[in-house]
Amino acid sequence: MKTKTENTIAESMKVEIAFPECVHIELVRANDIRHYEIFLWLISLSMSVSSGFWVSFATTPFNKVLLAVSLSFTLFTLVFGAVAYYYRLKIKDTKLKKILILDNFNNK
Repeated sequence: MKTKTENTIAESMKVEIAFPECVHIELVRANDIRHYEIFLWLISLSMSVSSGFWVSFATTPFNKVLLAVSLSFTLFTLVFGAVAYYYRLKIKDTKLKKILILDNFNNK
């Protein structure tokens, strides 16, 4: 048998939670995200190597080999940047939108 104070405490501790009827979920393809991260890593690596070769080229007398290597790593960086940008646009534009109706979810 509950006393009056227990009923009052129980009433004051009630929590009401309101859920929406449905939840919208945006999904992206994991493979595209993986490719995007790989190319970001390649940009970071090739940019570091490229800047090292450019510093070496700038601090030594003219050297054709250093110039060629610096230009090639700069070109790699630009190509990796273009591919990463392509995957970034692909991730942004191809979101799959799913709607979860909570009434169906609760009945399962």
